[in-house]
Amino acid sequence: MDIFTVCNRFKRFCALLALSALVSALVACGSFPGPIIQAEDRPMELQYLQPEYPVARMWPSAEYVARNEDEWERVWEEGRVMDPRDAGVPRNGRPFVDFSRYMVIGVSRGYGYSGCHGLYVRDIVERASSIEVQFVHRQPEDDVSKPGQGIGQMCTAIGVFLTRWVRVPKSGKPVRFVGG
Repeated sequence: MDIFTVCNRFKRFCALLALSALVSALVACGSFPGPIIQAEDRPMELQYLQPEYPVARMWPSAEYVARNEDEWERVWEEGRVMDPRDAGVPRNGRPFVDFSRYMVIGVSRGYGYSGCHGLYVRDIVERASSIEVQFVHRQPEDDVSKPGQGIGQMCTAIGVFLTRWVRVPKSGKPVRFVGG
């Protein structure tokens, strides 16, 4: 074996030894990036719920989660009846939900004095440890900062109830609301 071959083998040995020492040091310090395991965020299938009978109810500004029939009834009863003719409506108009498969998520912002107010659930995402409800609450003041769009000029004078109910697959994870 010539000196050139011996030197190349020694260089490779030193490089492997240095790499091994570096990996050992990183592992010992806890800095070595091990396998990163994260559940992928998953959009949840949602269905907007409408009252079984046309009723006029207004809920206070709040976020709601109902995982069973009793919770759903309590949440529904928080809505103030706005028309006395709705008193005899079965279940007070509350939509039926199969709580063995689904749960109800709701967002309310009370009452908007014109059609320029809006509220909708943009998305519901299941994360590794929670469910995130992304919603948008639009007010006429939001359009003032957008000159030239004229959205505020096209609003109806009719007020709107700002409550949205959605049905999603049942989960025991905590629910977090994000929006404005």
